[in-house]
Amino acid sequence: MTRGFAFVVGTILLGTDAYRVRQKTRVGPDDDVDAARAPVPEPERQAPPPVEQGDAQLESTTQGPTLAPGQHRTPPPPHAAFRWHYMCNGYLTPHIRTADLGSGVGANNVAMCKSYCSAHNLCNAITFDSGSGICWLNTVASKPNPDMGHCDSNAGGLSFWLGETDGNPFLSLAESWQKVCTGYLEGHHPGRSGLGHHDGATTVEACKDECDSNWRCTAVVYDGHNCWMEDIPLRPSADSCNGATWAQVWWRGSVLLTELEPSPPSTAILTYGHTENVGAQDPSGNCSDAHMKFDEGCFYKCETDLPLQIAASSKKGLALDDTTLHYCPDNMHFKWPNTNEPVTSFRMFKAWAPWWNEPWVSKEAAWTSLSRFLNASNARVLVGTQISCSEEDDDADWENVKAMIRIFGAEHIMGLAIGNELELLWTQSSVYNETVLPDCLDRIWNQGYFLNKFHDRVRELDELGEAFRNIPVTSVFGGFILAEPGWPFYESTDVNIARVNTFINSVTYTYEDRYVHTVNIYPYFEEGFVEYDDPSSGEASCFSGLEHALCIGTDDPDSCMLTWMIHRIRQRLHALGRPNATLWLGETGWSYPAAHTLATKMRQCQEWSTPASKAHYYQNFLSWDMEMNNRYRGPDHIFYFAMRDSTNFGFQEGFGLVGDGNPLAWCTNTTCEMQQSSLSVTTVDLS
Repeated sequence: MTRGFAFVVGTILLGTDAYRVRQKTRVGPDDDVDAARAPVPEPERQAPPPVEQGDAQLESTTQGPTLAPGQHRTPPPPHAAFRWHYMCNGYLTPHIRTADLGSGVGANNVAMCKSYCSAHNLCNAITFDSGSGICWLNTVASKPNPDMGHCDSNAGGLSFWLGETDGNPFLSLAESWQKVCTGYLEGHHPGRSGLGHHDGATTVEACKDECDSNWRCTAVVYDGHNCWMEDIPLRPSADSCNGATWAQVWWRGSVLLTELEPSPPSTAILTYGHTENVGAQDPSGNCSDAHMKFDEGCFYKCETDLPLQIAASSKKGLALDDTTLHYCPDNMHFKWPNTNEPVTSFRMFKAWAPWWNEPWVSKEAAWTSLSRFLNASNARVLVGTQISCSEEDDDADWENVKAMIRIFGAEHIMGLAIGNELELLWTQSSVYNETVLPDCLDRIWNQGYFLNKFHDRVRELDELGEAFRNIPVTSVFGGFILAEPGWPFYESTDVNIARVNTFINSVTYTYEDRYVHTVNIYPYFEEGFVEYDDPSSGEASCFSGLEHALCIGTDDPDSCMLTWMIHRIRQRLHALGRPNATLWLGETGWSYPAAHTLATKMRQCQEWSTPASKAHYYQNFLSWDMEMNNRYRGPDHIFYFAMRDSTNFGFQEGFGLVGDGNPLAWCTNTTCEMQQSSLSVTTVDLS
């Protein structure tokens, strides 16, 4: 290696190291720094239509007439002839509501919403918005009748009426455990929320006992090893499971109280053998504000005045950020932002995070949403599972991954990525203390933990069934694997330990072409080609370097930073004897505003982290035909990071493709970040 090249790969350390700290820091839920959590997006408060009274309308806080004596609403005793009746999956319409009593603040589930209404002397009906978690209290003159138009088709709402029982009150109010189906629960279930995982239940009966001890729990999913507890207001239908013989779903409630309607509403669609509402729709069949209607159903697509074209779309995918997975998996990009081309692949860094345990989120519900996306778009996903200093955490993460890919189905799994940028684990002194990290590095690399776990994960993947045995496997590395010492890849056994060369030689020998080489490349963080335009002037101006970093796919691949790196990786694979091995780029992207981990001299350039730079890099990424125009072929697939902005260590990261950067609107914003106006903002104030 020449000194010039040694200088370049030395700069790779700055870039990938900076990104590594941003992407893979491990912070627990009790740590002082809120590392991997996005701010909870504040839901939009969607009020039901105002009540009509002649030519006048009542606001939602207007109280109606006092009810007649005897109609005071208090929680009925078990023997009373009053109970809650499930009315419909929708909002009660204005002509049945005689008064709107506002929203019950803090009633964030159906059971609590009913309690609020029972305690209100005017309330005898509710609509719980399962999307925003808002409880709307109402007065109705008589029992609503969905067949008479008393419910709209806004599938975000669940409406109930408190009134006389139909038939025997004791039968109506009796609750019991009922087996719903065999398998993992799939499909859309209004009001569904996860209540966490219980480790101590070794039988389905013990799992149900744990649910009985939680006043909110109404359903369990048990697969012989795991007990997941959930709140599902309505009894799921028998065809809601995916048929996995080792799992079963049980629901607790009254057969008469909350049975699903015998037939789906007119706005429901049948997809993949299950009945599910596609989203909040109005009577005309339109989708909710955040979604657009496609032939496949209602899905998310951001809006823009900057239309772009994409080349080789089947070889490109999006990286699924933590914000979208955690808070709004229903808002996956169905079309590439700024284009009309479908997203046919995405990369997941994890199946779920153990500290994502809020009562309104559910990993099973998130996986079901992603499965719906995969089926509708006929897409595939590169699934990641972690390798870290904690075997217990690694194994728990792997169990989540296995449960998730069973839901997805083998036909939608593009590959399994075991470990992410482990060659930079030695830089993680801010995550692991000085005692833990050296022992961890020695164990992972010198004692074979990583390699042994890799083989274990592949073996267990194959044991899931015949269809899983040909799924490609990989481990994702960064550009630092090109640094010295080591050839053709980094190898150090004592200082800055990472035995990448040994690992890659071993897995390529064992798995041959099934092993895919995956590397993350970020020109945004690199400075190998980058110098200030006039270093002697002392001015931080870098228009020339920016041109090299933004360009992709020119006639000379060495003139662009991304393709220069790909060329070097192909050269190393050639030295390995596999110049045409399958090569994926696990991530690339650009940030605006400046990433807090940008540690190169480019941080001082006003033109580096701008809306225009980000827009141009994304535009060049889309238009690239994936060819290299030299002796080596280009990568076989590439992922763009990311769908949305996210946070790390409390800092906002600006790699997302949606919205204006407001963290409270990351999930609800319907505008693409790249607009015509983006192209005019070529410098930013760094003061």
